[in-house]
Amino acid sequence: MAEFLACEPNVFVIGNDYQIVLNLAEPGPCFVRVGDRNFYEDGSGIFYNDRCVHKISVPQSVLDEAESYTVMYRRMIERRSYCSRTGDMQSESFAFRPIKKTSGINCVYVADMHGDYEETENVASYFGDDLDLFIVNGDFGESDTLDDLVKLNEFIGKVTHGAIPTIVGRGNHDTRGMCAELLPRHIATNGERTYFTFSVGPISGVVLDCGEDKPDDHAEYNGLADYDAYRAEECAWLKKAVRSEEFLTASARIVLLHIPPAAGAWHGSVHLNELFVPVLNEAGIDLMLCGHDHRYSFHPAGERDAKFPIVVNDNRSCVRCDVADSLIRVRIAGPRDKTVHTHEFPLKPQFQP
Repeated sequence: MAEFLACEPNVFVIGNDYQIVLNLAEPGPCFVRVGDRNFYEDGSGIFYNDRCVHKISVPQSVLDEAESYTVMYRRMIERRSYCSRTGDMQSESFAFRPIKKTSGINCVYVADMHGDYEETENVASYFGDDLDLFIVNGDFGESDTLDDLVKLNEFIGKVTHGAIPTIVGRGNHDTRGMCAELLPRHIATNGERTYFTFSVGPISGVVLDCGEDKPDDHAEYNGLADYDAYRAEECAWLKKAVRSEEFLTASARIVLLHIPPAAGAWHGSVHLNELFVPVLNEAGIDLMLCGHDHRYSFHPAGERDAKFPIVVNDNRSCVRCDVADSLIRVRIAGPRDKTVHTHEFPLKPQFQP
């Protein structure tokens, strides 16, 4: 890896695009070259040059066809109002493996590592070079320093080497810390919102943001939280998102939500259950994946008011999903690759609400 990179790139899936997050060792302007096209971070015509983190959008169709990209960078020597001084152009190329197959898709899902990236990296390496999609569903940990955010990207880079599509959702602990509001620079976002749809291969899905687990007026937040209103806004967006033709006609429809929705639980779970579950019940969901509880549980369709199955993973295992033509196979394995739970979920046909 080139010395100007602090870690390997992360290629995040969002909508029909990729957002490539680059962490630099020193500030400077950079862009991504795919084939003969250059892609820059949108700065209203200005190349961002005073930051070490860049997030650059590339259409999926462009990167999928090229199967490689090159990071281009110049070190900022001296910023001036006129004629700023920069170093010579440097570059590093990366191979990329898009999901082009329609079945047999190997997906690894993890959550709740709380900064313990080394152990999670080990369990996430199960598929090796056959990994097709990597999912991190929240509670990577509080962000008290900028280095905490870089460590997340470093972890993802070690698993994917900048070559594998990745999806990241935010958990309740990820809303905490002195640098938590800077997290959107380091993961895929819908504007500044950390909820979005995604389409990759035959899979369409929704990444939902759970917000916090306790009421907004809890002493822990000291008047600095407004997650009830945020979730209500998110729900209004969700009602439209799951009505898109692309989502309804997908081969597999998956929802990622860090906190499992449930009645009679903590405030966040109850609010998620009240807002999101009725909408998702009318969207033909094949599977919801959650974390947060630090223990495994399975809730078949019909439980927790949901018309779809919910798998809640613990914080020491990873979920290995094989998306085939007619079903999703789920295997949950621990650090020594011991299979502890297996499930098969038939895929629903194209859904007509």
